Amino acid sequence: MRRPAGPVRAAVIRAVFYGLSLIINIIISVFLARRLVAKDYAAYQFVTKRVIQYASIPLSFFGLWSYRYVATRRRGSLGALLVLLTISVAISIPLGIVLGLDESNVGLEAAALAGLVVASQNVYFTVTSALDAMRPVRRALLSPLYRLLYLVGILIALYLTAPTLTHAFIGTLAALLVGAVLGAYWLAEEVRPEYLRGGKETLLEWAKGSQPLIISFVIGTLTSFDAVVAYDLGGYEVVAAFFVVAAVATLVREAANNGLSYLHQYVLRTGDVNGAARAVYLVTTAAAPFFIYAAVHPIYVIYVFNPVYYWAATATRVFMVIAIVEVMNAGISNVLAGSIREVGLESVGAFTRINVWGSVPSAVYFGALAALMLALRGYGPQDLILAWSIAYGLRFITSALINYWLLPKEAKSAIRPYVSKVTLWSLLAAALAFAISPWSPPVKGLVGSVKVLTLPGLAFLASYFALLLIDKDFRFMARSLLSGIIFGGGGQGSVSPSA
Repeated sequence: MRRPAGPVRAAVIRAVFYGLSLIINIIISVFLARRLVAKDYAAYQFVTKRVIQYASIPLSFFGLWSYRYVATRRRGSLGALLVLLTISVAISIPLGIVLGLDESNVGLEAAALAGLVVASQNVYFTVTSALDAMRPVRRALLSPLYRLLYLVGILIALYLTAPTLTHAFIGTLAALLVGAVLGAYWLAEEVRPEYLRGGKETLLEWAKGSQPLIISFVIGTLTSFDAVVAYDLGGYEVVAAFFVVAAVATLVREAANNGLSYLHQYVLRTGDVNGAARAVYLVTTAAAPFFIYAAVHPIYVIYVFNPVYYWAATATRVFMVIAIVEVMNAGISNVLAGSIREVGLESVGAFTRINVWGSVPSAVYFGALAALMLALRGYGPQDLILAWSIAYGLRFITSALINYWLLPKEAKSAIRPYVSKVTLWSLLAAALAFAISPWSPPVKGLVGSVKVLTLPGLAFLASYFALLLIDKDFRFMARSLLSGIIFGGGGQGSVSPSA
């Protein structure tokens, strides 16, 4: 078994790989937003971002146990995971077809492809989840490779053929299948026969451990129905705008969060909450300038994706600011989960408490979204998307406060000093963003809109990261990474991550 990687180095290396994925994914998102009409774009995002959540309920319900069991190489962990995958794939195709026809109102051919895409997403996500638990850095490497496949598929689908929803699904399906095969190949190097045996017994153990979590899981699942509520009360334009204005925040946040997800198993296996807290701070502060610049200059960001959504600029500001809270909250939640040192059923009581409290933000979000959408029914899409952003913000502010409150005393003390530091760096980033504004008005063309934003954006990022070198934690990170990469180094930063 490989030694667990040092939290800072592993989190940063993973964040870099996911950062490469981010760049590729931004390009893909721009192509999708520009080439697909609003109705098709909303349908594509609904299927790949929301229907997959419904179809993967068997996997996600036991996700906590599967991750912890696979990470600690327990008998039957992969066998149980394969059973859950089979169930999820079995329900994916009919669910994709039904929701594609009903909510998104697409044709039968596109709906059938939607079902296949959702089934393939389940396969890919299961492989990457196991890879994340067993070989976290190799999992991070898979991300940009998969995104390159995805980019090629979307380019062929939308630029070399007619830009239709059907073609977009075909390109996505091909990338998912190839990515899953590559991930399975890497995963096979870590698999032992005992991980596959006894899957039934392990699954029964997970079921016993998950019974107290049912209520919180059901309430948490409500959040994935936000697009359904918006479809019914706001229309496809609002749904399409939501995925556009949240795109940059989502992409940067996913890169950061995937870098931080390693902290769950790191704290679980080592108990080092101080190193984990430092990693949360470093990744959050490194992600913050991207959100801040987009919050200060939202119209320029929207014009890169598609200028037809210009009316969503105000909501974009809210989404971007909340994204900083999301990233730090993701780190805190992983530290919280890892702080529960028991692995089996002994940890049920602790996770029950966490999940009961964790259901509160989901209930707040869904209730606020439905209430605001109903209250504003008949208003313009710009009002509805702003209401959505406010409900979204309430969810993650509530979640961050609860997760921090639930932290053990030692972890809370480790995290507390970094909260004010993240706030100060975010305010400094905002001041820099106002000082280094784009030098000309936004333009509608893709190349022109990118050029207008690129030079001032790079100048802003260079200024921000240069100032970050004042911070001793960032200097420590730089020395650790350079020491580990060039010399093999010593100490925390030099511990070789699992490959």
